[in-house]
Amino acid sequence: MDFSRLWLVGAGVLVGAIAGAYVWAQRAAALANKAAAAAGDDALITAARQMGTSTLGAALQGAMAGAVLGAALVAAYLYFSDPDRGMRVRKVDTGDDRY
Repeated sequence: MDFSRLWLVGAGVLVGAIAGAYVWAQRAAALANKAAAAAGDDALITAARQMGTSTLGAALQGAMAGAVLGAALVAAYLYFSDPDRGMRVRKVDTGDDRY
């Protein structure tokens, strides 16, 4: 295993973590705003109280899930694409030694 593959996996983990954190945090914020809207007259106070903690927890959970998914996708790409296929030296039996 060389460093270029490790860099690819690292980049996949980073991009997956950022994307996962963004998606999970947006979803948690939307759910908190929806719950705050149903609360009544103190909706802004309720939203501010709930949104911070729920969004932070969801972002951390989404970052972990996204990192695992990003690593799995890059590993699958490296496994199925096999970029070093043309660089391998294969021994070929030509049959020249039999004559």
